[in-house]
Amino acid sequence: MKARKSIDQQKASWSHITAQIQLICCCLIAASFPLWFNYTAICIWLLALAWLLHADFKGSWQRLRHNRGYAPFLLYFLLYALSYTYSSDKAQAGFDLTQKLSFILLPLILGAGTHITRRGWERILLSLSLSLTLVGIFCMARAYHLWQMQGDDEVFFYHRLVAGLDANAVYMAWYVLFSLAALSFYRWTSCFLRWQGLLLKWLLFAIQLLFFILLSSRTMLMILCFIALPCFLHVRVKKFRWTVLHIIAALILAGGLGAFLIKTDNPVRQRFEDVRPNNLRHAFQPHYADSNQQFSNLTMRLFIWRVGFENIQANHLWWAGAGNGDVHNLQNDRIASYGFRMTNESGGPSAMRDIDLHNMYLQTVLAVGIPGLLVLLVLLFSPFFYLTRTGYSHLAFLFHISACLFMLQEAVFQTQSGIIYYIFFSVLFWQFSQAKMEKPAAR
Repeated sequence: MKARKSIDQQKASWSHITAQIQLICCCLIAASFPLWFNYTAICIWLLALAWLLHADFKGSWQRLRHNRGYAPFLLYFLLYALSYTYSSDKAQAGFDLTQKLSFILLPLILGAGTHITRRGWERILLSLSLSLTLVGIFCMARAYHLWQMQGDDEVFFYHRLVAGLDANAVYMAWYVLFSLAALSFYRWTSCFLRWQGLLLKWLLFAIQLLFFILLSSRTMLMILCFIALPCFLHVRVKKFRWTVLHIIAALILAGGLGAFLIKTDNPVRQRFEDVRPNNLRHAFQPHYADSNQQFSNLTMRLFIWRVGFENIQANHLWWAGAGNGDVHNLQNDRIASYGFRMTNESGGPSAMRDIDLHNMYLQTVLAVGIPGLLVLLVLLFSPFFYLTRTGYSHLAFLFHISACLFMLQEAVFQTQSGIIYYIFFSVLFWQFSQAKMEKPAAR
């Protein structure tokens, strides 16, 4: 009996150690999102190794079977794997499948193979928030240094602000928006306690808000104003019992910041003004060989969507798609037929070559057809039916609604900036919706 008890204690101790290692790996993954893809990939494989060391394979398989929320991830990957068989460009198809391995790995090793407690969830959110804050400080300090040397204030804004990092300004703004929501909506119970902790939390919030504004993502700024701010006020009134004076003060502060950005001459305002004078007909010309080939962000997206839709119609791709390896080739050929050169003067690829569709819904139809689109819609919209069960309904709502809107303008699952980030947090929310946390979380 004593020997058996000793063995059980050793197993319990080993299980505790490996669970802590898994949590550390999750924190490292969250902290790696604003950095470089290679760091995130290394952290994913470390988590996979920790899952192997934990060795609860039977339990992982049972949890994977019982959580129906993970099924769309696996099915979406399987449709892309099936499309490999009828793709002509096997090399590109294989590369695309490699990028999408997280659709299988993360539901298994994170969702079904790692138990995250409320305290662990706070550590993950804190890791993301601290990493984004440090990256924001670094980028703004570097921009100030460049501005002193060059006198060009454009270095403070948009893609030039985060130059050198793998995630561009739009993806970085997506990360920061979620972190701002976590700092605002979430009732922290182990971090940011007492007045020193509260001071640190709102200092992080202020730095990230400044960084977010300088990133100048139109879509994320609109989500902040028209979705995140109303959610923030609702949470403050419901959970923190804000009075009318508190609400008026918050609206005045937000309105004053908005008025400053609208009335002053700054690149953030210019980002919105660029949309107004666009001649949308430029995206639908019959030929471009002898015409202006300079596009704005909006007209470029409209042109790419037009080409993608024409490819679907012309090649009858509604039900099976072209295959994940042939999307670029189809797009390149049709773009070239409109008079665009697909190589630059030095013989390298032009800006229009191998470009994604900047719309994940349309990208999916072109690659794997309407069945893939239906699976994608289930994957993206089914979480809205389980928001309250996560224990973090406002935070989960903002995460998922921002993802759905973001995918209208970006092919999120064609880059590691989007794939791992979305699946990581989506899988965690699915886990929370199925498992009881240590304590009911603030919603």
